[in-house]
Amino acid sequence: MGIKFYPEAHLVPMEDRPPNGEGLIGEGVLLENPLIDELCKKMREEYEPQHKYAIFSLCTSTRPYLNSPKWSAFYKNFGESCDLVICSNGGIIPIEYQNCYPFKAYDAHGDSAYDELYKEKFKDRLDKFLALHAHKWDKIILSFLPSSRNREVIKDYDKGNDKFYVVPSLEVYKRIQEEGSPGVNTMRFPQAAHQHMEEISQILGIPRQTRGGLF
Repeated sequence: MGIKFYPEAHLVPMEDRPPNGEGLIGEGVLLENPLIDELCKKMREEYEPQHKYAIFSLCTSTRPYLNSPKWSAFYKNFGESCDLVICSNGGIIPIEYQNCYPFKAYDAHGDSAYDELYKEKFKDRLDKFLALHAHKWDKIILSFLPSSRNREVIKDYDKGNDKFYVVPSLEVYKRIQEEGSPGVNTMRFPQAAHQHMEEISQILGIPRQTRGGLF
């Protein structure tokens, strides 16, 4: 079963788009763009999960997201059993919306000066999204690197809760760094490593898929 992607104009018709990508360049501007908040609300209210499990992880500079090594690995290994949800400066974005404007057009240029604002926005958007949908999944994977600012926000989500799993574990992350993974640039894309895929497989209690291509 393939993913049913929404068309580019699904969220924002061409005539309603800001001129010249206004408000879509630069982290501070993007995080405070009211259009992004509006689209976050629209996506979380109309979205319906398709699977028993979900994987949440950070966006990538490669767009559409499924063209990136990380999201390609998630899809190839778990696309038939897990919903995939991107966490970004542009909001909490189920993979079905990856082709929609503005998710191929924005460019945050990550800036540490906005770390606190980013974490505040990320937590607010994720909490609201999960408030509507967490009960629909049996298990939720939160895949963020140990050093990431996202991990700071979600580090306690799995405390006393058997629905949430924050990964990669420090042990698995260390193994990825020390062992590498055939065919994967683990310096740039550690979450695409086979050790991480196996970690997720064991948590969910399901085998990994074997896909040759994306779709």
